Parts: sequence; C-alpha cells; structure tokens
Amino acid sequence: MPKRNSKYLTDPTIGKIRKPLKGKRKEVFDSDAPGLALRITDKGARSWSVYFRLTDTTGRQKNLRATLGRYPSIGIAEARRMAREIRDQAAADIDPRKARAEAQTKAQVIAERLLFRNVAEGYIAARCQREDSGTPKKGHLKLGKDIDTIIRRRLIPAWGDKLIPEIGRLDLRDVTRPLVAETPMAAHRLHEVAKALFYWSVNEGFLEASPFARMEAPVKKYPRDRELKHPELKRVWAACEAKTYPFGPLVKLLALTLQRRNEVAGMQWPEIDLKKAQWTIPTERSKSERAHIVPLSKAAVQIIKGLPRYVGGPYVFTTSSGMRPVSGFSKMKVVLDKAAKVTDWRLHDLRRTGRSEMARLKVDDVVAERILNHVPRGLIKVYNRYQYLDEKREALNVWARELQKITKPAKGEVVRLRKRA
Repeated sequence: MPKRNSKYLTDPTIGKIRKPLKGKRKEVFDSDAPGLALRITDKGARSWSVYFRLTDTTGRQKNLRATLGRYPSIGIAEARRMAREIRDQAAADIDPRKARAEAQTKAQVIAERLLFRNVAEGYIAARCQREDSGTPKKGHLKLGKDIDTIIRRRLIPAWGDKLIPEIGRLDLRDVTRPLVAETPMAAHRLHEVAKALFYWSVNEGFLEASPFARMEAPVKKYPRDRELKHPELKRVWAACEAKTYPFGPLVKLLALTLQRRNEVAGMQWPEIDLKKAQWTIPTERSKSERAHIVPLSKAAVQIIKGLPRYVGGPYVFTTSSGMRPVSGFSKMKVVLDKAAKVTDWRLHDLRRTGRSEMARLKVDDVVAERILNHVPRGLIKVYNRYQYLDEKREALNVWARELQKITKPAKGEVVRLRKRA
C-alpha cells in the first residue's frame, strides 16, 4: 500500500497542486475517503484511483489498485462514492475490478438493446413483417409495409443512435415539422407511426411511459371529400384504356368494384371464381379483417378475362411473373394525371365517387356499405349475418352500366364540332 499523503480534497485544493517533474507522477490521497487518490502526471492530467486489499484463494491479502476515471469528468463527491463502494466490495471478498467489468458489459448490453434502431427493428419484426406470399402475418398490421418504409426513411436516420428513453417530444417535432408545409398528411402519418412504436415499446418494457402520450399531431386530419365529376371520370377512364397492363386494367377494376387499392393490387387468381362471377378477399388481406365477397359485373369479368396469367405466382396484377403484387403507384399516378388532365385526386377517391353515385342511383345504403366492406356498427354487426350477395350484385351491375354511360358516349350520339374560321 503506498504511503498516505492525505489532504481533504476540494476543487480549489486540487487546482493548487503543482505538476510533478518531467517523467514523474504524483499521488495525493483524500483524507475523507480511505484509499482514494488523485494521480497527477507531468503533463497536468488528473485521474482518480482507489487502493484496496483483496484476499486471494490461498488466503493471502494483496494490495490492488483500480482506476475510476479522469478529473473533473468525475467530481470529488462521485469519486468518494465510487471508492467506498469498491472498498466495501473488497471487504466482502468481491473483486471490484471484475464486478466493474461485468457491470460495464451489462450496461453495454442494455444500451445496445435500448438503441432506437434496434427497438425499431424489433417493432418492424413484431408488427410489420409479411408472409412469403406478401400478405401480413397473423396479428400484424395491414399497412405494415408502408409503416416499415416510414420508420426506415424518417425515424431511424434521425434517432437511430439515440437511446429510446432519451427521445422526447421535441425530437418528434423536429422530424414532423419539415413535412407540415408541403405534405401535411405525411407529417400526421409520421406522428401516428412514432406514437404507435413508442406505445409498443412501453408494452415490451423498453420504456416506463411514452413521451408522446396525449401529444397532439402537428396538423389536424380532415376527412377527404373529393369526388370525380363525370368529365373527370371520363378522362381518367380514357387514360386507363390507353395505358397497358397492369395499371390500366387495375384502375378500371378499382372503379368497377369500389374496393381498396391494396386489395385490388394484391388480387390473386385462386380468389376469383369466373363461373360465379365473384371475387373473395380473404380475411388476412381485408382491412376490416373479415372475408369479403365481391360480385363481379360483366364489365369487371371482361377485364379479368383479358388479363395475362403467369405461372410464376398467383398474383393477377404483377410485374414479377406473378411472384409479387404490383407496386410503384406514385410514378403511375403522375403519368395517369398527366394523360387524364385531372389533378388533386387519389385512387381512393374512386370509392367515394362510386359510393356517391350509388346513392344518386337509389341503391340502398346498407347494400352500398356492404359493397365497400364497411363494418356495421352496434348490434347490427352482431346479429345481422346476411351477406347481401344478390343485392350487391345488382347494385354493382347498375353502377357498371352507369359508369359505361359516363365514360363512353352512346351510339348515335352527335358530337358538335367547332366551326372552321
């Protein structure tokens, strides 16, 4: 054990201690914490050490030293606490160096688990993965693929190397604020995805509570009310006729069946029964999480019969020989808008347009809602198990005939030409 050169160490006292001669070093012990020493090099670097005795396996005592860290990164009070802890461990025949190494390893493992990128990967694996067929796994999110993309493009680049308990509301504001002006709904969606991920983290034990609880979204979400007028619908249909497989016929089927984009895009040949003229969307692909039978009008059947069928996989609309469903809707939509000269609309607006037209055509609301596969509310959902197949078929045939009137002029219709100058 080195000779005690003890002082009651304070910050002013430490500041007055002179550096040793070149090639030498100096140790000043603290009188308030036995074994605690401040080591000073000839270059003025200061660090804490603690001396202690440890009994080995033969029963002999050894004088040992453990380094605590640099001053002033570790202050005097913290150094004293650490020194007392180490000497208490040694008195209990615990090697403080091994205990410290194990604690550091454990802290590193915990920190690695709490890194946002690792937590996010866990969330994606638990909630967003899909089967080889492309459908969500049981218990996974229907829009898991889109959520996966948002997390990887927006959240992991911003928060990947942060510990999840260190992420707060300001961090979420920092990633959503740049989107508010140009794409407000993208900002809203990002906010919701982050909240869902952090709620999951609480359930998994990574957090005690979500910092985003009761946090308002950066923008309010208003329900869309966009409908395509008859001239717009006609131009969109004409642009689809000029557009080749897969997107041209796909958009036409969206208009004819009034089903959701991902449900039509993920259509598979085993789901279609052309003899019965119906298409069954299975539970795992339905947003309402229940199987949905869609009667096919003659126009819809005609489109499906004209589609190519690949042996590589079951998908009806595909660019990978049937192995995967079609994608790339954003680029397709830009081309379609330019060809149709229709702006500020989405493919989902076709559902709203068709639903509104059905109301105009006196289709019963219950039947129209069943066509859209909206889940009934209250006791109707529990007790009314009738499928309305015949009524849905009649309504979709009425809509198909009306759509043909809108998109194609009747035979013999006179089109006035502008007079020549």
